Amino acid sequence: MEYLMELIVELIFEGSVEDIKSKNASKFIKIPLAIILALFFLTIIALILGTGFLMLKNNVAIGLCLILIGVFLIINLVVKFQKVYKEYLKSSEGEKDEKSH
Repeated sequence: MEYLMELIVELIFEGSVEDIKSKNASKFIKIPLAIILALFFLTIIALILGTGFLMLKNNVAIGLCLILIGVFLIINLVVKFQKVYKEYLKSSEGEKDEKSH
């Protein structure tokens, strides 16, 4: 059962990422998929940070480690988003130039 769930989640995740990157997919598909993926990752990060803050009461070292992991994930998410957004803008400009010629 565990392998089946892993397979299903991997197919959905990989398919969503590939659809977002695809030039053939409509913006009406890309934007909601990107929002859903971003919310999924933000939820996981929020759970890690929340657990870290709750753990500060019981074990400071573990709480700080979880908070640092959460902060690292937020920074990583922002950097990755900036890179993907810049690539998207470049590809959009390229498509506009090709259509105008």
